[in-house]
Amino acid sequence: MARRSIRSQGREAGILIFLVALGISYAILRWLTVHWWVLLPLAAIVGYGVYRRWKRRQAWWDAFRRSGITAIDGMSGRMFEERLRLHFNDQGWHLQLTPTSGDFGADLVGTDPTGQRVVVQAKRYQGSVGVHAIQEVLGGKAHYGATRALVITNSGFTANARTLAAQAGVELWDRTRLIQELS
Repeated sequence: MARRSIRSQGREAGILIFLVALGISYAILRWLTVHWWVLLPLAAIVGYGVYRRWKRRQAWWDAFRRSGITAIDGMSGRMFEERLRLHFNDQGWHLQLTPTSGDFGADLVGTDPTGQRVVVQAKRYQGSVGVHAIQEVLGGKAHYGATRALVITNSGFTANARTLAAQAGVELWDRTRLIQELS
């Protein structure tokens, strides 16, 4: 009696599995041609999911356009600070710009709508904002006697900056949050 190789046994098993799967698929398709109405709820669920995703995407693009983020990307740092001051003051904050030099790590200083003293460090960058910005705003928080500190950028933050901010209680507004707030 001849022994079959393991390779040929594996090939035969693969062919058998393929044929069984093909037979089951054929049986399901034949059943669905008779009972096509079973697919209607599934089609409705998938259609609703596609619609909701489309609406969320439309809402995001509308917010993106309203935020003026593309104009912010072309601004100078001082213009960005002024844009933030105007936005915050429209939202009930009372913020003032600090001098361009000797600002002790804060670009905007004032109070939020709840009356808390706040300092804001604005970074209009093309790359990621690092730990240095968090350290600056912490210095500004101490110097101005603030209870709240924010670092706002039109880009993103490094992992180390996020870690330090979380440990020190500094709020970070990255590009996505800035778009949401400005729209």
